[in-house]
Amino acid sequence: MTAKNRVEMAFMAYTGAARDLAQQIEYLYYDLSKAEAVLGFHLESVELAEELKAANQQRYDNGMASNRLKNLLEAEPGDPLFDSELRTLPLPPASVPCPLFEKALEIALEKRSDLKEMRIALENQDLTIAYLENQKLPRLDFIASAGLNGLSGEDDPANLFGRTQGSYHDGSYARSFSRMLEADGYQWAAGLQLEYPIGNRAAHSRYVRSKYEKRRLNNLMQRLKGQIRTELRNGIVAVERSRERVEEALRFIALAQETLDQENELLNEGLSTTFKILSHQEKLVAARVRHASALADFQKSLVGLYRATGENLERRGIFFQTAATPFSGDD
Repeated sequence: MTAKNRVEMAFMAYTGAARDLAQQIEYLYYDLSKAEAVLGFHLESVELAEELKAANQQRYDNGMASNRLKNLLEAEPGDPLFDSELRTLPLPPASVPCPLFEKALEIALEKRSDLKEMRIALENQDLTIAYLENQKLPRLDFIASAGLNGLSGEDDPANLFGRTQGSYHDGSYARSFSRMLEADGYQWAAGLQLEYPIGNRAAHSRYVRSKYEKRRLNNLMQRLKGQIRTELRNGIVAVERSRERVEEALRFIALAQETLDQENELLNEGLSTTFKILSHQEKLVAARVRHASALADFQKSLVGLYRATGENLERRGIFFQTAATPFSGDD
């Protein structure tokens, strides 16, 4: 049972590492999506020198994010993924509802692999405590043995003290082995052996130490649960704050677009200049860039929240299983 639990603990540690890697990959994916979106916005206004400079910088950022993502995906030279240019889908809108804290906590307590690993460690410690407690008790063993004897030599009766008794002279090893195979002589024994430890300080000391170890593991368990609660609260706050940033960025885009449309009408009437039009175009691009950044941050905050609840792999269709027991996600 203890060995099986150790295998389960190793599997939970592996799953936790996989979740961390998936989180990093999603973070870089949304960084790349943001870089591509921002690049597209700047390319719409290539007339401005400053926008051209920003576009060049975005090309650089795009390449850096793409290279980091390929590194996490372990793409090697010669692989189609390594030689290709990574492209992403447009950033999705911030329309995913944020889960309630109580529901998120319920999911996390069920799915978090580090929490499962801690529970298995406590189960192992209970087994250790039971074993060490048993070592303090008296020990009663049943002992039994059985065997065959090989006798050699010839019988030469002798008269001793008025009684005729047989005796055996030395014989060959082959003769003795042959008679053993013939079951010429056999023996068996059975008995009980009782050991009663007096004091048994060593066993008692190991038992007490194991109880303190369980208390330490329980404290770690409670600390981990508190850490999970903090991660969930921070994750929910991050999602809501990033959603507010997205909504604010949309209002800025609407305002910048309205201002640009009004300035175009003034230009048509000869009441504005091309410089003002370009200036308002730049403000509109800046508002769109702010919106793309807010969308990327919103998706990354969702990734962090799903990692905190322990379900970031399942939502991407990634499942694990051991040879004996099927597992999904953190199982």
